[in-house]
This record gives sequence, structure tokens and C-alpha cells, in this order.
Amino acid sequence: MRWTDGPDAAGQSIEGVPPVPRAATLIGATLVFMAALMPARLVAPRQLVPGGAAVVLGALIVSGIYGLALIVIRRLPTQVPAIVGLALLDILPPLLVAVAEHPADYRPRALWLVAPTVIAATYRGRDLPLAQTGVAMATAAAIIVGTLGFSPESVLEALTVCGSLAMASLVVWRLGEATREQAARLRRSSLTDGLTGVLNRRGLLSGFPALVREAERQNTVVGVVLMDVDHFKRINDEYGHTVGDEVLRRICAVASRVVGDRGLLARTGGEELAVVVAGAPETLAEQIRDGLAAGMPEPPVTVSMGVVAMAPDAIGEQSRVWDLLDAADRALYRAKQDGRNRIRRGAVDLADERPPALVPPATAAVPRPTNPASSRDTGLYGWGLLFFANAAIAARQFADLVASTGPASWVLLIGSVIAAVVGIGLLIGRPAVPTWWLLVGAFGADVVIVAAILVARTVPAATMTLSVAVIPALLVSLYLPRAVVLDHHLVVLAMCILATSGPGVPVVLRVAAVLTATATIVGSSEVMFRLRNRHDVIAASLHGWSVTGPLTGLANRRGLELAFAQFDPGRSMRVFELDVDDFKSINDRFGHGTGDDTLARLALTLTLVTPPGSVVGRTGGDEFVIISPGHDDVAAERIRGAAALLPVPLSVTVASVLSAPGSGSDLWDLVALADMQLIELKQERQRRWRG
Repeated sequence: MRWTDGPDAAGQSIEGVPPVPRAATLIGATLVFMAALMPARLVAPRQLVPGGAAVVLGALIVSGIYGLALIVIRRLPTQVPAIVGLALLDILPPLLVAVAEHPADYRPRALWLVAPTVIAATYRGRDLPLAQTGVAMATAAAIIVGTLGFSPESVLEALTVCGSLAMASLVVWRLGEATREQAARLRRSSLTDGLTGVLNRRGLLSGFPALVREAERQNTVVGVVLMDVDHFKRINDEYGHTVGDEVLRRICAVASRVVGDRGLLARTGGEELAVVVAGAPETLAEQIRDGLAAGMPEPPVTVSMGVVAMAPDAIGEQSRVWDLLDAADRALYRAKQDGRNRIRRGAVDLADERPPALVPPATAAVPRPTNPASSRDTGLYGWGLLFFANAAIAARQFADLVASTGPASWVLLIGSVIAAVVGIGLLIGRPAVPTWWLLVGAFGADVVIVAAILVARTVPAATMTLSVAVIPALLVSLYLPRAVVLDHHLVVLAMCILATSGPGVPVVLRVAAVLTATATIVGSSEVMFRLRNRHDVIAASLHGWSVTGPLTGLANRRGLELAFAQFDPGRSMRVFELDVDDFKSINDRFGHGTGDDTLARLALTLTLVTPPGSVVGRTGGDEFVIISPGHDDVAAERIRGAAALLPVPLSVTVASVLSAPGSGSDLWDLVALADMQLIELKQERQRRWRG
């Protein structure tokens, strides 16, 4: 798998992935926005100390110019320019507080630190998010304690703001990490064969360019070994598909040990394996044959092999791998004709190009994950609720912080107690949280925040309460629909207007404060929503590839297991197993290209003739499994009739097993029962043919 680190599962970009603004663009836009609001400080009377206007003007110019530069450049060669931009965003709040005539009234500028903290959390890795969060927390605490002095009010306020910064950073960072981890897991799944664990066709195509580059570096050829198990059909017919599957696993294990990290090993068909290496293929082919001769127990097997080689500079396209496999297939055919258990060398004919297409997974009726978003970390949110509830309860005990009487005060107290109880419950039980709970919880938190704003004795204290509003805003964007997110933006705007309203505040500063607070919270929420949307699309796209086969687009073994789990256990279902009779003769007579085309046509036919709600999967070369709801026992006749009408007419043997409601049967147990019937039908067919 070390060769398969390309962009995605099929060597191409994933279509439909919504864009997320680059961190440099976000930093630049935030700097420009902050610079645009600074003139309000210059026009408002008696707001700055002597010389403060020059400092604000200088900060405006530097922030505006640097922000515009980041927006224009967008793509940064290193993280240094972005780190400088984050540093500017961290410096602006304490700088503006320092030049204020009444610094305590301007301590809400600490809310600006939410923006760089959320942006830094979108970066991969831990170093930058941790460093930015630490700097932001230290800066916020310094602003609050420096303007209010060391007091219960300043300590509680600093703890609340620092807690909001830490949790916001952690929520955004975890989503980014969950996206990368799930994408990597699904991508690995989409590149490998579910039965044997080796690469599938997508994995072979994805790793091929890197292997060609390695051959160029070593100044050697790109070698291909195509091997086919001799008389594999006889093993399936005599011993059953379970034994046949085990034989394939053992062959792949032996071949994998021989190939190691030297090349790519892929299962390209039912009993067909391909090896692509940097170097001459003949020696490797002999080593694989020797390994199989020494390491295969009963039933003993042999393989026929076709090998080809090509100079890397003659390989111009990624799809050239199919030309190499086609040439190896012709050599493999000669090995079969010459008596099997042989190695024959072929040559690439570039005039005869027929690369098989990778069928998109949309043709498979495989359920997608019900919630591809990141897992709901109830432990994290439990600690968050407990922290903020304790802070609110503690704040209410200090008469100089909030008004201790009145309805809003009681709402604050009751809401804080409920939040503490829910937080403890989440920490102890770690339950699955339904969506409607999140909806109620988010807007319930907003009610408590509004109550905290109403009981605050000063406008700056009320504005500082808005730091807590970042958390429900992020959670709404992470889990709830877009319409709810937009409605919550309006709630945030109303809270910001309420928090910044008060006597004696100049209108221009009030407007600037509303815009700043709203943009900080809503902007962070939008970044979260775009990250969540991108995560869901990537997960859904890679999920589709991971549960479908690259040749036919039908469900693979993983897809069948997922589909079976989605069926109602209280209803009966029928499991069909289908095997193409004498399919080996089609490959031998017409080549694997025609065989692949025939399988793809049969796959499409099966999706059309099976009962509604059925899931069709391909479990082997010419073996298919169909999961169908209900008692339909005439589908087998429809399948046989449709297969006989294909351009290359096929004879198929079909067996089925009915699973009773509530039986609790396992999918592969049912398939094994159907396989036993299939063997009997095959043997009966052979007796009739001989008679």
C-alpha cells in the first residue's frame, strides 16, 4: 500500500466537494474587516489616550495592507505568512485596549481572539492550533485581569473567555481530524479487495503512477505479472465457494510475502491477480510459483502466468496499466494453451487500446451512512456544560457582577443547574444524542446567555458574555440543517445588539461593537458549517467507492454487509447466489477484456430484473449475491432468462435461501447455505451434461 498515496480512491479528484476558504484568505479577510472598523475609534470623542490615534491609524494601515495581500496571494508556500497574520490578529485586541482612555470598557475586544483561534484550528496537526489557542487564552486573560485588576470578577470573566476559546478550538480541530481520519480509512477500504486484503482495480490504478516514477528513478522497466489460478472453477464446484475463497486468500498471502514493498499486488478478477513492479518480472513470477508450490496445503493449486515489461518513458498515461495487463493477458492465454502451470512472456501492442472503465458506484443500491458527520463527542460537551454552568452559578453569587434578583437572574440560575446536571449525565452515560436534543440544547443555551446578558451590571460585562455564545453557534453549525444555522445567525445578531446596548455608548461605537461581535461568532459558525459540509461530502463519496466494486459498480462484500444490516429483521428476505456457468471459457476464447465487459453487462441486467428494494453484489469473479426483501422465488427464472439474452449469452446457476422474520441469521451463513444448494445444482448439471 505504500504506492497508493495519491489524491483519492480512483486517482482523480472527488467531484462535488464544496470548497472551504483557505486559511490565508480567512486571515486576510478578518484583518481587513477589523481594519475597516477601526475608524470608529478615531471619530468617537474622548475614546483614546494622547497619541492613541496614531497607533490606531498605524494598526489600520498595517492590518489592511497585509490582509489584502493575503487575500490576493491565497496560496502560501509556507505557513510563515499565515502565522504572521495570526500574530497580527492576536496583537490588535491588547493594542486597542492599551490606547483606550477607559481600558476596562474596551476589554470586550478580547472576543476578537475567537477568529484567529478558530482559523488556526482548521490547520492539520496539533502544533499551530495549540500554540494559537495558548496565545489567545493568555492574551485574553491579560486583557481582562490587566484592566479590572485581580478580583473575583476578572478571574471568572477570564476563565469563561479562556474556556470558550479552548472549546471552540477543540471542536473545530476535532472535526478536521475526524475528516482526515475517516477519509483515510474509507480511502484504504476503497482501494483494497474485501476478501483478500490486496489492492483492487482502483488501488492498482492509484498506485501505478508512483511505481512508474520509481522505475524511472532506478533506470529500469515496469514489469507486470498476470496470474490466473488453474482449474479454479473446479475447486468452487467441488468444494464450494467458501473453500475457493480460502484458496484465494492463501494465494494472495504467498504472493504478498514475495512481492513485499517492491510493487503492487492486486486482485483484478475472480481468480486473477496482477503484480506490477519496478524491474524485470520473470524472476518475480518464478518466486511466486515456487512459493505457491511450497506453501499451499490441500487442495493443491497451480497458476498460469503472463509477463510483460515496458520502459517507463513509453508510459505516458495512468491508464496505460490496462495496456500492460492486456498484453500480459494474451501471454497468460498462451500459458493456458500450452498446458497451464507455465510462464509466458508477451509484448505490449499500443495500437490496440482497450482500457476498461471504472463504473461509478451510483449503480449500486447500497445505503449510505445515516450520519457521515463526525461522531458526537458527548464527553467533550459534558465537560463544557459543566464548566460554563459552574462559572454562571459562581458569577451569580457575586453581587458586584450580576443583579441577584429578578426573573432573568432566576432563569440564569435554573438554566445553569440544568446545564450542570446534563453535563454530568453526558460524562457518566456517554449516550447517543438525538438531533432534536441538540436543537433544544443549543437554543436553551441561548436563553441562558440572554439571561446572563440581562443581569450583567455593565455593557462591557454583558458583551463579554457573548464569548459563551460561540459554543452553541459552533454546535448548531456542526450538526443541524442549514435552515436552522441561518435562523441561529439571527439569534446571534439579536444577542449582540442586546449585549452592546446601553446608556452613554456613542452610536458609532455601538454599531462597530455589534458588527464585530456578530461577525466573530457568525464567521466562526460559517467556517464550521463549511468544514462539516466538506467532511460529509468527502465521507459520502469515499463511502460509495469503499462499498462497491470497481468493475461492475455493484456492492462488494462490505456493501452487502452494510445493506443486510439495513434490512428490517422483522420481515422475511431471500438471499440469492448466482454463478455463471463456464465463464472461464469466455475469458479463454475472447480474452479478459470481453469477459469484463460481459460481467459489467450482467451486473446492469441484474439490477434491472431483481425485485424492488434488492441489493445486488459481486463477491467473486463470476459470483453474485442478491439480497431481496419478501418471498419472491420466481426471480431466479427472470435472472436466467435475462442472462441468456446478453450479447455474449450466459448460462447461470441460481440458488436461494429464505430467511424467516426474526430469525437473526447472519448474511454469510445464508450465503453458505445457498452455496451448498449451488454446488448440488452444478453437480446435477454436470451429470445431465455427461449423460
